[in-house]
Amino acid sequence: LLALNIKAALLTPEDLSSRAPLSDLGGLLIVANKAFSDRKHWQPQDGAFLKQAFVLTQQVAPALQTAAKQGGALLATVTRLDGAFGFKAKFDTNPLMGGLAGLVKTAAMEWPQVACRAIDVASDWEDGRTIAQTIAQELCFAHPGGPIEIGLDVDSRVNLVTQPAPYPSDNDLETGLNPCDVVLVTGGGRGVTAAALQAVASHRQPTLILMGRSPAPSPEPDWLTGLKHSRAIKKAILTHVFDSKPPAPRELEEIYRAHMANREITATIASLQASGANVAYLSLDVRDADQVATALANVRQTYGPIKGLIHGAGTLADRLITAKTREQFNRVFDTKVAGLHALLAATRDDVLTQIVLFSSVAARTGNRGQVDYAMANEVLNKVAWHEAWRRPDCKVTAINWGPWDGGMVSASLKMAFLRKHLPLIDLTEGGRCLVREMASGRPAPAEIVLGGMMPDTAIEPVLKQPAPLALSFKREIDLETVPVLGSHMLDGKPVVQLALMAEWF
Repeated sequence: LLALNIKAALLTPEDLSSRAPLSDLGGLLIVANKAFSDRKHWQPQDGAFLKQAFVLTQQVAPALQTAAKQGGALLATVTRLDGAFGFKAKFDTNPLMGGLAGLVKTAAMEWPQVACRAIDVASDWEDGRTIAQTIAQELCFAHPGGPIEIGLDVDSRVNLVTQPAPYPSDNDLETGLNPCDVVLVTGGGRGVTAAALQAVASHRQPTLILMGRSPAPSPEPDWLTGLKHSRAIKKAILTHVFDSKPPAPRELEEIYRAHMANREITATIASLQASGANVAYLSLDVRDADQVATALANVRQTYGPIKGLIHGAGTLADRLITAKTREQFNRVFDTKVAGLHALLAATRDDVLTQIVLFSSVAARTGNRGQVDYAMANEVLNKVAWHEAWRRPDCKVTAINWGPWDGGMVSASLKMAFLRKHLPLIDLTEGGRCLVREMASGRPAPAEIVLGGMMPDTAIEPVLKQPAPLALSFKREIDLETVPVLGSHMLDGKPVVQLALMAEWF
């Protein structure tokens, strides 16, 4: 970089965090260090590197945005997988570094004036000087827009594109699972994972071990039987649970959600059993490796050897990079990444025939407000490639799902997708897609996208001259930060009262 007359400094994350001022920065290049990229087996603490990358990006965000307005700014990352972000299907380095691409792709959406690039260099290319010169040239010509992911090898430069691929026919659905085979499922008690499992249960009648943080389902109290509308349920809770003093709105909401979770898990188990599956539910924190290992030892003793794994657990805390707290990032990231590590560590010696990881199109394209979700799911994608190489007799697939018509897609999000002409995945059809993908056989890509139309990642942003107005204040609200909203519902949805708006103004 210096040879190209670009002022540059090599800093550790600690150096950058303590550096003041940051206002003169025009670019940030995050390089996966050698120890990290040479490590063949990833550890729980490896996620700290990605969390640190998020924090650094958040710290320099104001400087980058200012620099972009003054002539140019750059955010880039360098990883050492296979020179194609895992798509060459064979690399023996730490797959977690692949999560950096999710950071860059999301930043490109949130900061369209900043040049964002994710560069992956083949791990067996050892000419450090030539690699450095090649990367510097890439960064020199980087500009907002254009392909974000660039793969470099000694004799190639590649970009990633999507292309259609056929499903196997409905008459040839061989998933490698037999009736009663034990399949572990995280997030399968509720939401879209539970809905998709219906097709798996009908297809092979396996033994499904559902794992989640919700308590094991229990019989519903008589006073809730038959009640369906949220207003009626909450009124019953007030009568039967809080008979002396009225609760705080937040407390009422927590008890309401617990009862609804219990009802949903109970219904899921009954439906799966009706489809012929044997079902058990384990209440545990999938991020806790010790809990998972102990639970799976009991599973093997009770139900037999473990043959399949479906990791569908996930949570959201949508906020822009500049507004997201570390607690929010960690909760979203660890549910996916720490949970997967615990599961793979506990099944390392099991002869698995299927591993399915529920990833997201947010990992493939990035998504505003979902940097944690994009990074975590990119880790799942790269771990899938790594595991597929390590387990040649196991079908390993990371499915980058588009938005579902249910689950974490709220009514407002659904309307937003429809306005963009992005079709949602029907719950029943999504389950059929899952089974057909599990049956697609090998060799097959370990990372695939399923869903409706995707936005073009290279699309130019629409530039509009802003109105000559100044922002006075900005306030993000939800039920957690403003629990009084829970007491003001229309058709089951919280509304902002005029009194609150007037008070803020």
